[in-house]
Amino acid sequence: TASATGTLPSTAAIDFTKKPLLTGLFRNEPNVNRLEDLYGSTRGKIQHISIVSNCNLDVLKAFVATGWAPVFRSRRSGKGHLSAIMKYDDADQQIQIGNPLSARAKRQRSRMGRTLTYSEFEKEWTTGSGNTCVLITPKRLHDVEIHAALKKYLPEEQVARVQVRSR
Repeated sequence: TASATGTLPSTAAIDFTKKPLLTGLFRNEPNVNRLEDLYGSTRGKIQHISIVSNCNLDVLKAFVATGWAPVFRSRRSGKGHLSAIMKYDDADQQIQIGNPLSARAKRQRSRMGRTLTYSEFEKEWTTGSGNTCVLITPKRLHDVEIHAALKKYLPEEQVARVQVRSR
């Protein structure tokens, strides 16, 4: 995907072991039916959270390229649970998702995450999260900062549709 200022890298990855705030969310995974519910249910536990809506796969990939691990609610076997994007690879058309706590247990490779095709991921993500993701960061991200990061990789009209609610 091209923009006036740049393009998405063909691959990018997040090292979950360097994201302690993200690990904190998964350590005591809140029981929520919608990602928007994380805003209230994590108050007092997670200081800075951004609920980002009207996303698509390119927006999520831009977050990974920026170094932010988008968290989403997936729905498998009828049960919803939180996952984060670890890596994407355009050449293979695959995305790797997982739980940061499992990523720390490197000796158990099967727990490192799941690899899905882009179409498999989009189906799972849109069913569980409705084109919404969550960013957990060390400082509060305002919509201006999130939009500026996205503009490095995506066209202005695509970035303009993205909505942000932060604390």
